Amino acid sequence: DGMRLSRTPVALLFVLVAACTASGRQTALRNTLTWVNAARDGFVAWDDVHQQQIVVASTSLESGQEHLRAYRDRREKVILAFEITYKLLAVAAIDVSMENLKAALTSATDLYQIVKRLKEGL
Repeated sequence: DGMRLSRTPVALLFVLVAACTASGRQTALRNTLTWVNAARDGFVAWDDVHQQQIVVASTSLESGQEHLRAYRDRREKVILAFEITYKLLAVAAIDVSMENLKAALTSATDLYQIVKRLKEGL
């Protein structure tokens, strides 16, 4: 699907366990940010194609508008999850404590689940 998220929750939790030192926390933070950026890029590409598919499959202007509105309402959860994850990553970058890193990694794992549910629900 372009996002390659299949093993992400386990991988992110493994990163947390390995992040006991300050250097390990920096590496975990950098790797998580890289994953979130890749997930965002993959989601944006998928989202564009999916919205085009909705338009093509619509039988009327009203039907297309209705289906796009419904999809975009569900998509808002994904956008919010990305925003929260990026904010928690920023906090963890400023104060690289285990608590902040854990919050950022948990948010990234939650983000994965939210994207997965949106894509499976279609």
